Amino acid sequence: MFQILFTLGFIGCSSEDYPDEPIPPDVEEIAARFFSPTGILNEETANQLGSWLLQDGGAVVLGSGTLVQSVLPDLLSSMETGLLQGNGNQDSSSALPFEAGGWLRMSLPCGEEEEQRLTLQALFSTAGLDPTIWGDSRCQWEELGISLDGDLSFFLSPSDWAYEQGSWINIDGQMSYGEQALSGAHHLMVDTQGNARVLWEQDDNRFIVTAPVIDLENSLISIGSIEEFAQLSVTVETETGVWQCDLSTTSCSGPDGGLIEL
Repeated sequence: MFQILFTLGFIGCSSEDYPDEPIPPDVEEIAARFFSPTGILNEETANQLGSWLLQDGGAVVLGSGTLVQSVLPDLLSSMETGLLQGNGNQDSSSALPFEAGGWLRMSLPCGEEEEQRLTLQALFSTAGLDPTIWGDSRCQWEELGISLDGDLSFFLSPSDWAYEQGSWINIDGQMSYGEQALSGAHHLMVDTQGNARVLWEQDDNRFIVTAPVIDLENSLISIGSIEEFAQLSVTVETETGVWQCDLSTTSCSGPDGGLIEL
């Protein structure tokens, strides 16, 4: 039988009682990159971007977006429950009753095999969990058609976040969505308007691609395949402005009315 395993640590406790306090990755810096495009869309970069979007990019948007919409809410619920139960409080509607900050490590099943587990950790304070949740995945979510073997982190923008509100997911490893497999580091944001925004960086060029793939009413990804994704119209933010790109015709129109082929 699978079990969810929790470890709690508190600031001020000796190392004999609790493990060392973990140091979260700087995912806030990654999230800030979504608001500072540096790329110039020309024939060369448009061709590279188009090839990526119609292959790995579609899998990143649909796979990572599905994890944010379908997996993250349950993870947050499990972590908050772990905090409450770890302090002897079963009432999930109450504020966290801790008088000091600490950290939580959680391991939970994410597949049919015993070794398929998701291990995550987060710092917390009297206000609740910190915005960054990170760890590693050895998961296969068969019902979602997704597998992930590698590092995983989430960033949930706090109320005083200087940029647009949203939820971020960062993966670094081997991921598959349907029959599409990809590797490496990928970053995606889900904004409050039902868009998935993916960061694409190549050398000194940074583009942010926004795809309307989330059904806000049901909080689910509304596109079911890479083939459907390839029929979308997306926006591409560049250093010089926003381009509108039709993936079905592999063409983009710029802020000055210029056209370029993907």
